[in-house]
Formats: sequence, structure tokens, C-alpha cells
Amino acid sequence: MVEQRQLWLRAGVSDPALAPAAERWPGGARAVLPIRNSRAVLGVMEICWPVPRREFTAGQRTELVALADLCASSLTDVDGEQSWLLGLLDSLVDAVLTAKAVRDGHELVDFVVDHVGEGWPLPPADMIGERLLALFPFAAKADGLFERAVRALETGVSEEFLDEERRVRVARLYDGVAISWRQRGDAELADNALRAGGLGGWEESLVTGRVTWTPRLTEVIGARHHMPLRELAAELGPDGESTMGRLLHTVINGRRPATAVFKKPDRQLRLFAEPVLDAAGEVVALRGAWQDVTSEYHTEFALEVTAEHADEQQQLAIQLQHAIIPPTTQLPQTAGLEIAVRYQPAATQHLVGGDWYDAVMLPSGQLLLVVGDIAGHGIPVVTGMISMRNALRGLAMTGAPPAQIMAWLNTSAAALPERVSGTVLCGMYDPSTSTLVWARAGHLPPLLVRDGVASLLPLPAGPLLGAFSSPTYEENTLVLAPGDRLVLFTDGLVERPHQDIDECLDDLVITATHTVEGIEQYADLLLAHVGANSRDDTCLLALRAR
Repeated sequence: MVEQRQLWLRAGVSDPALAPAAERWPGGARAVLPIRNSRAVLGVMEICWPVPRREFTAGQRTELVALADLCASSLTDVDGEQSWLLGLLDSLVDAVLTAKAVRDGHELVDFVVDHVGEGWPLPPADMIGERLLALFPFAAKADGLFERAVRALETGVSEEFLDEERRVRVARLYDGVAISWRQRGDAELADNALRAGGLGGWEESLVTGRVTWTPRLTEVIGARHHMPLRELAAELGPDGESTMGRLLHTVINGRRPATAVFKKPDRQLRLFAEPVLDAAGEVVALRGAWQDVTSEYHTEFALEVTAEHADEQQQLAIQLQHAIIPPTTQLPQTAGLEIAVRYQPAATQHLVGGDWYDAVMLPSGQLLLVVGDIAGHGIPVVTGMISMRNALRGLAMTGAPPAQIMAWLNTSAAALPERVSGTVLCGMYDPSTSTLVWARAGHLPPLLVRDGVASLLPLPAGPLLGAFSSPTYEENTLVLAPGDRLVLFTDGLVERPHQDIDECLDDLVITATHTVEGIEQYADLLLAHVGANSRDDTCLLALRAR
């Protein structure tokens, strides 16, 4: 784009930056052509072939250049302006404006705003046509917005900086600049989620030896600098090299993904690796992720040690309860609301599952209420459950509504090295209005008891975690009246062998109508509905409005 020249590559590319799509067919031919009109370069078109070509004929070159020109015509309005670009900017960032340079002779003195998207403090009509320094006087401070805009226009290098709680970005756009800003919390959410999950990604080329790490990976694994896996193995404990050798043999020779756990003196690390194949099916690179699982390892270790001793079932149940909610944790005190929680492990100790509940008072004054169930049984499911529980807590601290939290949590589940699937119900209770806003990811509905009548609440749309890459989650709202009881529960409370789930839910509704005075006693009554031979874990969270 800078040099505005064409690239005709007959057999792969040495520098992937020259052709971003080269990753798919690294040895294939490709043509990279600028898309431009009489005013500026609008973009780049890249055409890829899976295999090398001997040459590009004159006819082929002419046709592809004509295709690039056609793209440029489609992206340019009849008056020469790229209104499509402004629409794209509006759709990609929270708030964007564009401004043209104003010069006094050869000196750039200001910018005039010519386009304003949504999200700015003033209405667009009050900003368009105004000068930037008139709208934002503080932009004139040293190294402020105006100086950065001038530098971006002169050098073509975009600049990004923090202004109070906003992250501002300035980039050159024709003879002017595009300025966007967003709240820091939104811009850094993905990075915070990776930090909370202790995750970092990597890639290693077996052809060039190039090693690429995400910015946080050095912190995750405690390494001094980027290095290949075989070199890194020497720093991963006494068994690091042998464990890494087995993993690499599986990935490279077996051409299949693999995971391994490494125990350093100060941390426990899980490595996920998968092969990257070329068109001929040969392994040309490796990629994957590291995760710091130190905290999970302690939980896993406690469960494994307990399983080796007498009274296994009771000890496993205690350890799992402690992993979900430590015994010293006190339930939040909320005006006008009584809360009781219960957890009962499966009757068979080797079927330890991934059920959990949570009740946390948020900085906003709302009460976070959660029940969830990660699919499967065993230690990996328990550690996956802990990851999801902690991630949901962190996401809730942003103040986002439950439906958005479910969408983010689904993305976090897909990003874990060991893919997680399961169901979750997340609610935000506002004590000032007695209002509960809730969303679900494939979870069973809450049960409401009002005026002695029990019923299941209507379900908002929301598929289970890990089922789809970009699902839509909806919310429902419930206003609790004094005396109302609300029960959030996992499927262990109702599922029975050889019985339809709807019939099981009907049985729970009947049991729930037999209320007792205290909410603690009511939780015990519902838990007794499970019986002594349940094949699954059970969590429930019972509430009573005063």
C-alpha cells in the first residue's frame, strides 16, 4: 500500500507480511495488487493459488489488474468520496470522527470535522464543520490530540494513547485524520480475560525457525525471551525435556494435537500444541497456547490425593465443595433478600462433575447470581469449571448486562486449550428495585414460587457454552415481590434415569409448592428431592424476597 506496486509471486513468499493470506498455502503462487483510484490507495486484493505457477501470462495479469480496478470503482462513489469507508469505520469502533487538514500557507493550523459517528459527547450536527481545537480546546496541550494528529498526517503512522478513561487512536485518512475512542474497559476486555485465564499463544515455524509469542506469554510461563519449544524445555523442570520430546513426537510425527503439563518450581504450566500442514500434508509449523494452571493444579492435587485414601467419597465431596466456594466464604448480605445455597456431590465418587454456584456483590451494588454445569466428569472438568467460574466473575465486574457476559464467556470457553462446553445461568439482582435481569447459556429455567404457586420462568434464547462461535443471548426481567421465592439449580436436582426431563421438572414444581418458613429449611427440602442415589452433582441457590 505504501509503495503502490504489484507483487507477482510464483512460488510462495519469504516474508508473510507481504501477503497475509500466505499462511493457508505458504508454497502457492499469489498476486497482491493495490486497489486504488485517482486519489488514494483504498486497499489491497490478494489472489492465492494452492500450488506454485510457472508464470503469470500477460492475459492473466491484465485480467487481475482489471478486477482490482473494478473493486476500486465499486468502493468509490460517483463523486469520488469513499462513504463506504466512513460507514465501515462507524461499524467497527465505538466512536469515530474524520477531519480534513486546515493550512495557512504550508503550515497546518487545525482540522475541520467532516464526519461524526455515534458515541461522541455532542450531536453530529453540532460538530460537523467545526474546527477540532474549537470543539476540544484541551487537544492543544503538549503531546495532546492535536500534536498527535499532525504527526499521524505527516508520517502516516497511527498513534494511540490514554486520555483519562478513554483509549484514543489517531490515523491518517487522505488529507486529514480519523480519530476514534472507546472506554478502556471495552478496549482491554479481551486482554483482561486472557490475563484472568493465565493464557498466552505461540507459533513456531519448522521451516524458518521463527518463533512468535503473544505479548503476555513471557509473563505466563516465566521465560526470559522468545525461544523454540526444545530450547524452552530445559527450563521446565527435571522432566521438561523428556515430556516436551514426547509431545513434539506426537504433534510432528503423528500430525495430531497434544497437551502436556510441566512442573516448574514456582508454577504449573499446561501446553497445547497442534500441527500446521502445507498443501502436501507436511508439518511446516506448530502453534498453540500455554496456560498457567498453578491454582487449578492445587485443587486437582488435593482431589487426587484424597482419592487414594480411605473414605474417598466423603473426602472428594469436601474437596470439591472447597474448590467451588471455600468454607470460610460468607454469602453476601443484601437488603430485602434471603439467600441459601446447597451443593451435593454425586453418590458415586468417580463421577465428580463440574457443577457450581456463585453469589457475589458487584461494585455497582448489584448482586451477581450464577449456577452452572460443565459437561462431563473428572478432574479436567473440575478445573474447566473453576476457569469458567473465575472468568464469569471477572467479566461481571465490567458492569456489562448478563446477555453480553454470556457472549464473552462463550468466547472465553472456546479459547481454553481444552475446549469447555456446558450450561450457565447468570442473573443481576438490583436491591433498589427488587429486579432480576437474567440470561442463560442452555441452562434450565429458574423456578418461581409466588402466592403458593410454583412455576418455571419462560426461557430467553441462549445456546450452551461452546456450541457456536458467535451465538446470540437474550435477557428476561423479573421483579420480585415480598414473599416470592426463586430457585436457581443444576440438572442434578431433577434428572432421573429413564424419565423425561419435562416430567422431572413437573415433579420439582410440585415439591417446590410445599414451602417451609426459613429459606435454609426450604433449600434442604428441595435438596431432599434429589434422593440418596443421584448420579450427578447438584447445586441450587434459593432466594426469598422480604
